[in-house]
Amino acid sequence: SSAYLFSDFQFIGPGYAYDKTKTYKHYWVMDLANAEGETKTFWRPLIPQIAAQFPVTSLPTPKVQGTTAMKAFTSILALAVVALVGSTNAIEAESVSRELQVADYSTKMLNAVNAKRAEKGLAAVCINTKLMKAAQVLAEDNANSNRISTVGSDGSTQADRLEAQNITATSAAELVGAGYVSVDRIIAAWMKASSEYIYADYPYIGPGYKYDKTKQYKHYWVLDLSDGEGETCA
Repeated sequence: SSAYLFSDFQFIGPGYAYDKTKTYKHYWVMDLANAEGETKTFWRPLIPQIAAQFPVTSLPTPKVQGTTAMKAFTSILALAVVALVGSTNAIEAESVSRELQVADYSTKMLNAVNAKRAEKGLAAVCINTKLMKAAQVLAEDNANSNRISTVGSDGSTQADRLEAQNITATSAAELVGAGYVSVDRIIAAWMKASSEYIYADYPYIGPGYKYDKTKQYKHYWVLDLSDGEGETCA
């Protein structure tokens, strides 16, 4: 996501919460934006307060706990890429949506991902049907709830969705987006914001897509990437 850090946003808003009773314990957020009429505020007075509340010596070793049905993830990367279609008119959006519902969007996404990987001389990935089912669950949930999130409306995480599909993973990532009317456009957006995940060593991907013309963004996309013990390209 380095593209965001190097972009022309004037302001940032860091967020952090620590809860030793929760699975991940450390929860981080970074908002970046431009805003008319906003000013820069110097926050150094807060640093001693934060340091006192969360002394480095007291923080536990970073780790993620799994369940009996899933090994502990060594990394869980959830990146939300959120944007709306700016110049697409309603007629084009409708025609593309009909094409997506009829055509095999998953094959198009697989081909697009592998084309990008081939440019770097990287091995091709394949679709894992269980991973695709996990992605589809989130795509439909985001559409139904008119949200763009890697966390389900019931609070479920990618780890939960992989566990539900009996996928034993040690590393996984999840990309989401909405408002993009075609595979090419959503892939282009993900490449701009988070190409490192497309280029990573995940052997399997699972595309998810839901179209609902009654919702704000209409097109809801998910791409799960993962390894998986005993998993195959099927």
